[in-house]
Amino acid sequence: MKPAGILTNVFLVLGALTIAGAASLPFRRTSIFRDNETPRRQYEELIASRQIRSNFDFSADDEVKTSSSVEPAGTLQFHIKPPSQMTVAMNDRLELLCDVSGSPPPAVYWLKNGMPIPESPFDREEVEESTNNILESESLLPTRGLASTKSRLVIDCVDGEAEAIYTCVAQSIKEKIVSSTYVHIEGEVAYNETTCMLRHETYSLPATVFMWSGTYIDVEGKGALLLCRAVGNPTPKVSWYMEDEDQPITTGLQYQVLPSGDLKIRHLRWSEHMGLFKCRAENEFGTDQSTTFVYPVVQES
Repeated sequence: MKPAGILTNVFLVLGALTIAGAASLPFRRTSIFRDNETPRRQYEELIASRQIRSNFDFSADDEVKTSSSVEPAGTLQFHIKPPSQMTVAMNDRLELLCDVSGSPPPAVYWLKNGMPIPESPFDREEVEESTNNILESESLLPTRGLASTKSRLVIDCVDGEAEAIYTCVAQSIKEKIVSSTYVHIEGEVAYNETTCMLRHETYSLPATVFMWSGTYIDVEGKGALLLCRAVGNPTPKVSWYMEDEDQPITTGLQYQVLPSGDLKIRHLRWSEHMGLFKCRAENEFGTDQSTTFVYPVVQES
């Protein structure tokens, strides 16, 4: 059953991935998960609370417009920032997480002391080249819709050179915001020194999803781009799945799986696309997964 009318308030709580709202909202109050189901990662914060105009103003080309009385489109907002400073033991694992929402949706990448860095501590030249091409990849970013983008910087087996200021940069086609963290490396060797030596000798790196869309909201009938960027050595294979389905999504009339790992939905439909999409990255050393909640908004007739 489709909701009648246009969405006026969207509250996305990713801790339970539940849509909630007042009785006046034109959609059902419903949980995406059954009682025995939980997402891979439990998000504990309200990551998006956005007022959307009760009546979208659709122009001839069906672009969504907003009035001056509501929050202007294009405003990026952090929902999860990495800490302002942290300490990591030598040979331990460094992991920083950013969660940013915006309309249009942002990409998120990382700087070390103001310079672009690879997401992987191995195969640096190859990954750094990919990271430095962020401006080229912006043309592949969503140009419409309201979405959250999550990104994590993961560096296993850190050494003294990892001590630096790391900056999370969220950039859409309209604007950019940043948040920085000072990371101090302690001199004591962590317990996993042997594992680190083995990884450096074999250049092995488990598959890791480092940027993905947490939520994606747009008008039914429009195209959507769900982000899923992964790194690993060997290069991980990225697959997409609908909720509760075992068969991967393939490129066809409805979908296009891009070389970057992102999923393009050609035309959003409530009956077909409302719910969870899972992105899975895997190589011989490990598997990682992310989930994206998609909500097509039904246009008033």
